[in-house]
Amino acid sequence: AAGTVKPETSLYVKAVNEWGYDGSVKRDLYFPSWLREEFRRHLDALPLVFAPGKVSVVIHLRRSDLQRDDTRATADSYYYRLAEDLQKLLPGETLDFHVWSSPKNIPAYDYDFWSSKDYDGYRQRNMTVHLD
Repeated sequence: AAGTVKPETSLYVKAVNEWGYDGSVKRDLYFPSWLREEFRRHLDALPLVFAPGKVSVVIHLRRSDLQRDDTRATADSYYYRLAEDLQKLLPGETLDFHVWSSPKNIPAYDYDFWSSKDYDGYRQRNMTVHLD
């Protein structure tokens, strides 16, 4: 039940490969509601501040476990162009860009392919960068 999972608890969550391509598979088979509530409880405690009166644009960059030449690490230029296109569609002052990512590699490895400096291009474009 929600609120009963202790930090040392081991949980088995089955692979979600079917969930990704088969919309008829119920998410409760993978993440029961009590577990989703437990995950959510911690997220709800974090402050999330968007600029009032502006359209919030959220971008997630997958980086942490990807080497720089991995094709799944979509080029920054793609996101820069996307932001420019959105600014053309809406007045620039109405947009509040937030970029979420992680420069840290997965715990199984003791090296990182990315660093905070790799997100400076977003900062230079007045996007708020959130790294974990």
